[in-house]
Formats: sequence, C-alpha cells, structure tokens
Amino acid sequence: MEASFEPMSESVRPLVEQGLLPRATYVLPDGTPMVPADHAQLLDDASGDPEAIPARFRQRYVAAGGDPADADEEYEAWLSGEYGACLHTTSPESIVIKGALMDAITALVARPAPTDASWWGRCGAQSTAWTRSSGRSLRMTASGSAAPARATASSREPASASPRSGHDVTVRRPFRGV
Repeated sequence: MEASFEPMSESVRPLVEQGLLPRATYVLPDGTPMVPADHAQLLDDASGDPEAIPARFRQRYVAAGGDPADADEEYEAWLSGEYGACLHTTSPESIVIKGALMDAITALVARPAPTDASWWGRCGAQSTAWTRSSGRSLRMTASGSAAPARATASSREPASASPRSGHDVTVRRPFRGV
C-alpha cells in the first residue's frame, strides 16, 4: 500500500473537508489518512482553483465517454475516496474505463459459456484490460459466476466499501486434466 498511497497533505485537508477533493481511501491505525498519489491532480488541472474542480471533473468525465447523466453521481463517488481502492489512477477517464469494463464483464457473466473457448478468450481480454486499469485481478469460476476476491485482513482496510469500488475478480479457465 505504501508504494501506491501517501499521507494526505495538510494543504489539501481543507479542500477535502469542503467536499472538493476526495476523502482518504485508507486510514492507518495511527490516524494518518492515506490517499492515492494523484489525489490532488484535478486541483492542478483546474489551475489551482478549488471551485473549478467539480466542473473540471464533469468535463473530463464526459469527454472520456461517460454519460453526462451519471457525471454528478460519479463525482460524488470520486469524493468518497473509494476509487482509490480499486484504480491505479483516480481520474475521471479511469472511472469511465472501469465502468465500461465492468459492463463488459457483467455481460459475459450474464451468459456464461464455460465450454466455449471464444467466451474464455473474451473473458481473458476483459480481465487483462481490467488488471491494467485497476491493478486488481478478476476471479471468475468455471460456471461463469464472478465474485469479489477477499483481501486478507489487515489494519489498513478501506475507510468504507461499496459495490462501486469492490470489484476484485480473477478469470480462470476450468482445469481440463491430462
């Protein structure tokens, strides 16, 4: 975790408290709030103007292909800090990519075909794209069901968990034996 996260800068805490930047993704046992390295990137992208962050998030989200009707909801989800638990970068563009990948994976799981090599190929392609985007793996059973992988318990649990950020899955082909 320490390689991917850093303590929240004191200079941005007021912006977090005002609901302009995301809350901490993790809080260490000593109370240190931990955030992704790109935590304040949208502030930089908004030329340092905190009031421009919400509009800049929405603009980038829609420009990346996100549904304008979802922009406010995704901004609120981004502010929760939970995207830091499931994405390498917490940019609006990464959030759009995650949504598209989860839609594709959901469609595959809705119609499992574990004996079809092309279905497994599509699963593998989506799994690779997911892993590159999120740094997590996708776990799918031979029956085609998918389930979040359980992390080992530690003192560095996410501040909160939700279905939005809780997709941690591994695609495995069924063992065929020799």
